[in-house]
Amino acid sequence: MKLTRRTGWIRLGIVLSLTWFVFVSIYAIFEHQSAKAYYAAEVAESYNRNKNQKIPEDVRKELTKVFGPVKYFGKDTFLSSCRRVEEEQVSSTPQPDEWEKYTVKEVSCTTRWGNLFALYLVPVAVSWMLVYIVVFAVLWVRAGFRND
Repeated sequence: MKLTRRTGWIRLGIVLSLTWFVFVSIYAIFEHQSAKAYYAAEVAESYNRNKNQKIPEDVRKELTKVFGPVKYFGKDTFLSSCRRVEEEQVSSTPQPDEWEKYTVKEVSCTTRWGNLFALYLVPVAVSWMLVYIVVFAVLWVRAGFRND
């Protein structure tokens, strides 16, 4: 059961693990950017659709009493968490030519680091454990046939 003779396979495993880290990083960057762009477009569409519909102040106060102050609305993906500030907290109403700046300022996305590290480490750790179990089993069976 000498695994030292299998250093080529171990090196291949290391290269595949590093390749996994690179591809997960690229995927995380792509998902973060696309989630932010998608949510910013959704916020812009929602603002354009509802810009003339305001919640009356007495209804807002009653909702605040019941549910507490709601400051952020957002969407989460597996690796990103996007939020926007309520329209009343935005200092000025944007003009149509300033809409791009307005939506970018209003939407903020952060990386969900726990999920990212789980996506980095869990598949690699499970793969290494499975490979070592399979190699151990094959070597053990092979040693049993040689002893007969």
